[in-house]
Amino acid sequence: RVVHGGSQFTKTCLVDGTTLRSLYSLSSLAPLHNPHNVAGIRAARDHFPSAHQVAVFDTAFHSTIPDYAHTYPLPAELAAKYRRYGFHGTSHKYVLGQAAKFLQKDNLNAISFHLGNGCSVCCIKD
Repeated sequence: RVVHGGSQFTKTCLVDGTTLRSLYSLSSLAPLHNPHNVAGIRAARDHFPSAHQVAVFDTAFHSTIPDYAHTYPLPAELAAKYRRYGFHGTSHKYVLGQAAKFLQKDNLNAISFHLGNGCSVCCIKD
């Protein structure tokens, strides 16, 4: 699990050297998380060099939010440099799947709350 994939990583991917360098370059977006995620990936690579590693991004779940939701209300030149990212996406995705299963619905609109080890609220329109 990698906390922040920025705009670059919008789905799960295999980790190679290029991916690892890109993940590290995104550390400023999640300085308390991404450097440690990268360190864990490197340590696993050192101990299990033939194992394939996969990165799952918390921000990927939110990569399809519309422009009006991820754009800050700033002048255009500043808004182009900054955007909102959603967090705890793996948790919200799981909760949505479990709720849909419980309610026996294929499509579900929901509000999901992630509380504990960080908090976020996510409005999900399926």
